[in-house]
Amino acid sequence: LVAYCVIVAPLVADADTDLSVESLTVDKSIVNVLEPLKVSAHVRNGGNNGLKDVVVRLSFIRSVGLPALPGANPPKVLEDYSVNLPPNSDIHLSWTTFLPVGTHDIVVTADPNHTIEESNEQNNDRTHQVIVEPIPLSEEAIQHIRKAFGSKAPGDKLGPFVVLKPIRADLYPGLP
Repeated sequence: LVAYCVIVAPLVADADTDLSVESLTVDKSIVNVLEPLKVSAHVRNGGNNGLKDVVVRLSFIRSVGLPALPGANPPKVLEDYSVNLPPNSDIHLSWTTFLPVGTHDIVVTADPNHTIEESNEQNNDRTHQVIVEPIPLSEEAIQHIRKAFGSKAPGDKLGPFVVLKPIRADLYPGLP
């Protein structure tokens, strides 16, 4: 058995070091679950020191329908970039991603682990809310669901599956 110890210490910077996420854009605020979501961010090093290996994180938080308890809804990290930022410079990053059905806050954060000492830690992230809708069903799919589930109640077995809850007509327009 081999054990490793990693010590993370803040990178010391002068008082005018400031990373900021200047903007966050999302190509659509409402998408279908099968549609890719295009996200871009503008990150700035407003200080006089060049910074190496700065982590810029893309994450999302489900923002509707979950309890508002501390730690109950942790962010889901989609990707971490490691970037080098010369003094007084900007970088533009872009991602293409897919999200599960629901209402989510897309978050881009510069230095999410606070390893760089800065003059302003309050401008390191930007958030944009996105609604991801379920797949619209064709008439053929609706007929298949009617045949498969019929009058099955929650807990009933359906082949290798168990019906967890009745089909919600509000999620599938056209389903009686």
